[in-house]
Amino acid sequence: MGDSLVEVMGRALRLSVLRRYVDFAAGSLLVYDSLLVLDLEVTFIWQSKWSLMKVMYIVNRYTTFIELILLFIC
Repeated sequence: MGDSLVEVMGRALRLSVLRRYVDFAAGSLLVYDSLLVLDLEVTFIWQSKWSLMKVMYIVNRYTTFIELILLFIC
């Protein structure tokens, strides 16, 4: 027969907690990677002239951090 409401709610809660752990792990890897390449980013991106590629890189790189912050807030 079907699962009881308590079993379904318990499973949903466990999956929600697991998702938060996975989100935190992914965010930690993103921050770790960003710190590893920070010196290269300063050298090759921030010290170069403004171009379309530079703007695209900055938007792509830092919107990910904004999404990560919003993910942890919500």
